[in-house]
Amino acid sequence: MAVDLQQQALHVTLNAAHMAKDLFLKAAADERLDLTFPQLAVLLSLPETPILIKDCGGRAGIDRSTVSAIVWRLSVRGLVTIRNEANGRITRACLISITEKGARLRQHGENILSRLDKAYLEEVGDAGAQALLMRQLAQIIEHHTAQRGDASLEQ
Repeated sequence: MAVDLQQQALHVTLNAAHMAKDLFLKAAADERLDLTFPQLAVLLSLPETPILIKDCGGRAGIDRSTVSAIVWRLSVRGLVTIRNEANGRITRACLISITEKGARLRQHGENILSRLDKAYLEEVGDAGAQALLMRQLAQIIEHHTAQRGDASLEQ
C-alpha cells in the first residue's frame, strides 16, 4: 500500500525546508547578498558588543565546529573581527565582533529575510495561525535538540 507522503510530517517539513532554502538562495542571488544562509545567521546573531564564538553558535542555531569555520570565512571577508586567537587557531573562547562592513551586509540580509518571511507566512493565514506555526516549529526543534543533548544548538 502506498503511503501518502503529504500526510507525513517529516516529509512535509523537509519539503518546506527545501523550499525556504531555494527562496533564500534566489533572493540572495537576485539582490547580490553574497552570503550563505548559515553565514547570514551568524551575522544576525551578533550583538553590537563582542561575543564568544560558542555563544554565537548557540544563538545562530549552528553547532560549534561549524560556526568556527563560518566565522573564519566571514573574517577573511572583513565582516567580523576575531580576538584572542591562539596560534592562528579559532577556539570557542575567541571573541568575535561585527565590522561596519558586516553590519551593512547584515542589514541588507535582514531586509531580505523580512520580506521572505512575510511572503512565506502569508500562505499560512492570519497572524494567529502564523504565530501558532512558529511556536510549534520552535517546540519541535527544542524537543529534539534536548533529546539529543546537543546544547550547541540551543538558543
